[in-house]
Amino acid sequence: MTKSKAPAKSYEEITRQEIPSFEFFEQGPAPAKVSDLDLIRAVRAALAADPRLAGLSIGVAVDRARVTLTGAAIGPGTAAYAGDVARAVAGVAAVDNQIAITPGA
Repeated sequence: MTKSKAPAKSYEEITRQEIPSFEFFEQGPAPAKVSDLDLIRAVRAALAADPRLAGLSIGVAVDRARVTLTGAAIGPGTAAYAGDVARAVAGVAAVDNQIAITPGA
């Protein structure tokens, strides 16, 4: 003879015991938003502080945490690196790298 299974639980018991509470999904407080002006300053400072970008004139514009870089670089590696530096700044949502490649820039 086989053992009989326990009687089925009510729908209410199942949902209360089987579904995790919303507390399980809570995350910490949202990070503070950084103003576009603060992002311009931070990105410019990061670019200016990097010795690999010394001597380049890179323009920085920000609109709703989206950074646009303009200017000229001597090669694609330098332009890409400038984009990486900008992306690493806290608060930057995206980078549109419009730096032109101009040998000897």
